[in-house]
This record gives sequence, C-alpha cells and structure tokens, in this order.
Amino acid sequence: MIKRKALRNYKYEQLALKAAAAVMMAVLFVGIVISIAGIVSYLPRMLNYSSLERTLQQFVADLLYILVLMELMALVSQYFTEARVKLEYALDAAIVFIVREILIYVYSESFALLNVVTLASFLTILIASRIVLARCTAMRSAG
Repeated sequence: MIKRKALRNYKYEQLALKAAAAVMMAVLFVGIVISIAGIVSYLPRMLNYSSLERTLQQFVADLLYILVLMELMALVSQYFTEARVKLEYALDAAIVFIVREILIYVYSESFALLNVVTLASFLTILIASRIVLARCTAMRSAG
C-alpha cells in the first residue's frame, strides 16, 4: 500500500516536472521568437543612414540576447532530461550575457567606466572558470 502511494506520488512529481519544463521552454522559445521579430524589424531601418549606428547597436544587443536565451534553453532542457545541470551551459550563458551588457554600456550615452571595468573583471573570472572546467573535463575523459 505504501509503495503504491509512493509510486503514485513519484508519477505526479515527474508529471509536474515535465509540465514545468514545458512551460519554461515555451517561455524561452517565445522570447527567442520576439527577439528574432525585433531583429527583422531593424532591417528596413538599417537603410536609413541617420540612425544606422543606433540600429546596429540594438541589433547586436538583441542578437546576443537570443544567444543567451538559447544557452538557457539548453541548460533547462538538460536539467529536465538528465536531472542535473551542466556547468558549461551556465557559464556560457553568463559569459554571453556579460559581453552583451558590456557592449550596451560602451555604446550608451551614460558610459560609466566603473561599470564596464566591473563587468570586465567578472567576465575574466567567468572565462577563466570556463577554461579550467574545459581542461578538467578533458583530463577526466582522457584518464
């Protein structure tokens, strides 16, 4: 009796996890579609040379945003399929997000050197962590 109840609860938990995964993936997918629509809407504006620089800045920011969302989709998908998180996906998403933020700060009118230096130092730490992780993974698979 107790085993049946535990098994039934396990099935409900698995169903709830699958539903949560589906909702998260749908939200991320909608974010990607909206960003792609935004990028497509910039294309006609690129013909207007007076606003070309600003349009290109927004274009690059949205393109990097799509990459962040794709990394997050990989992270969420991997978590719900294997019940674990690969650190590589999380670091990649964080690196792309920090690069996006640095580019936004550099091209904004309210450029603050302290903000850019802080983000750049954080980016350096993330990249160093990613390199160490890659080397450790390669050593573990070789040995």
